[in-house]
Amino acid sequence: MQLRWTERAAEVLDAIADYLFEQTPMHARRIVLEIYEAPTILMSFPLSGRPGQSLEPENLFSSPFLIF
Repeated sequence: MQLRWTERAAEVLDAIADYLFEQTPMHARRIVLEIYEAPTILMSFPLSGRPGQSLEPENLFSSPFLIF
């Protein structure tokens, strides 16, 4: 199985990165890397997730780092 970021997901991650580097530059790199690496768990557990959630990129992650 191969994991590939969609163009939309990459755009959302880029926008998140821009925001984080403006708001919290000391932590932005670490947070962006955490978000980027989070979907790799799908390689081992492809059916993980919550039933009923949409497949929009912003709904694929559940990270405590996104709560400010």
